[in-house]
Amino acid sequence: IGGEKMASKRKKLGFFHLRKILFTGIMLCVSVIFFFPFYMMVMMATHATNELYTGIHLLPGTRGLYNAQIVLEAGFLQYYFNSLYVAVLVTAFSVLVSMACGYALAKYSFKGREAFFVFIMITMMIPPQIGLVGFVTEMKQMGWLGSHLPLIVPPAANAFGVYWMRQYARSFIPISIMESARIDGCGEFQTFFRIIIPMCKPAVITLAILSFVASWNSYLIPLVVINKQELYTMPIAISSIGSMFYAEYAGRIMALAIGTIPILIIFALGSKYFISGLSEGSVKE
Repeated sequence: IGGEKMASKRKKLGFFHLRKILFTGIMLCVSVIFFFPFYMMVMMATHATNELYTGIHLLPGTRGLYNAQIVLEAGFLQYYFNSLYVAVLVTAFSVLVSMACGYALAKYSFKGREAFFVFIMITMMIPPQIGLVGFVTEMKQMGWLGSHLPLIVPPAANAFGVYWMRQYARSFIPISIMESARIDGCGEFQTFFRIIIPMCKPAVITLAILSFVASWNSYLIPLVVINKQELYTMPIAISSIGSMFYAEYAGRIMALAIGTIPILIIFALGSKYFISGLSEGSVKE
């Protein structure tokens, strides 16, 4: 009997190891598939533009420094700074407004609460391109065209962010915490900033990552509202690298490769909270 049990345990252990190896192999294959486009982007950034049409280049070329010089001479650092500070401000305002609005909709009872939430949900169904003409007209009447204000202030009203934070607050913030804070003498603002926001850390970091990436990659709105070259953000600046008669694709790819660095850093630093925020915010109502 003892021998049969040992054989059964060895069989189960071998099956477990086999399944683990198979799963690891599948994950490695998936990782290679997703990493390959980034690898190709970096490799293409080290070749000349005319070499890009001759085939797929899996090894680095000799034009990396030249392409980097083209990017720097095009004022890339200024455009990089523009995108960085716009994305940081958009992230801060979007998270703060979404957190406050979502928390209020989740934990406070007031007249018209459900109707207001339904209205917010309806706005998520409307593509932003539909209201582009009205948006530009509004920005012109406010005197914001030709500045970064249309890129910073309107995204603070993030419908998805409000929905996201509301769902998270409803699921993971008990009313007893709020009541205990009030009994201890905390005001509403103290409760919000000292207790609620720290409790929603995974959801806040997840929303911050999504907001930063959306702002960093935004192309249509900056293209329409910015008419001064010194105010260009990364996506617009990348499309303008080159001359009137010659498109410097290798330089553009180099700019794209450099432009992905902040995104990779943010995901590397916040991946743990990003994954937990997505999983926790999606399993409860």
